[in-house]
This record gives sequence, structure tokens and C-alpha cells, in this order.
Amino acid sequence: MGCGGAIRPVVPTALESSYRLSAYTSTDDQSSSNYRCPSNPNVIPDYDDRLDGTGQYSVCTHRSSESQILIQADSYQNEKLCIFPAQVIDSKHIYVKPDTQTGAPWHQCIPQANSGIFADFTGIQYNAVFIIDGSDEYQMTKCLIGGNYYACPQYSFGQFR
Repeated sequence: MGCGGAIRPVVPTALESSYRLSAYTSTDDQSSSNYRCPSNPNVIPDYDDRLDGTGQYSVCTHRSSESQILIQADSYQNEKLCIFPAQVIDSKHIYVKPDTQTGAPWHQCIPQANSGIFADFTGIQYNAVFIIDGSDEYQMTKCLIGGNYYACPQYSFGQFR
């Protein structure tokens, strides 16, 4: 376990046989009423160095689509967030999803919005996410590829299903 009790990332290993590219696409189903949200944040920072709750997110699941999520926060500190989907089997087996074109971890970097951040990862199974500041996209990708926890930027992680 890392600082703050979050699970360490591991080298990306695929459970499914095919994936789609990492381009962000807006969905037509962007109404918060279509999502089930937890009463407390379910994605938390690995380490809250500011001691102010920054980096806590509520990942809401779509009522009828396994691929769509809504990410909400009390406040967004960053202009853009990057979301890396993952599959948690247990505390020792966490798999990020690969982009079929590059082999790098699949992710979407999405601008913040008052209504939350809507993401859609069609075609894969995932029950957890890593969330980082958009400026740390390259560093997080390298961290997840190498499986080197100590090379990771600050991130938030949580299982939501």
C-alpha cells in the first residue's frame, strides 16, 4: 500500500482482447440525472499533501451504460483532468487498459466543467480509475508502463463498482 492507503499501480496488462483508441468523445447523455452518485468521494488522493481534501472525486456510474461515468468534485484545482480506467481484481491485481495503437495506458484528458466531467470508455470492463492533473499526463503514462510507483505524479485512485 502507498501513502494514504491507495493501491499502487502495476504494469499495464490486458484482460480483454481488444480495445479502442484513447480519443475523448463527448456523449449525448450528459445529464447528471442519468447517473448514480455515491454520498462520499470514492476516488481519493494517494497522498493529500495539502491536507485539504484536494483530489477527492465522486465517480458516478451511468444508470444503463457500463462504459460511461461522471466525475464530480467539490472543486477542480486543474483546467483538465486525465482519467485512466483500470480493472481491480484484488489489492495485488490491478490492470490498466492499453491503447491498441500505442500500447500505452488508455486514458482520456478532459476539460473541467461545472456539471462534472463525463467520460466514456466503450468496449472494456473497468471498475476503477486513476485521476491526475492534465499536466502530468506524460509522467503518469510512463509510471504505469514501467510499474514504478515512485515515478508517479500525484494521483487519485478508487474503485467505484
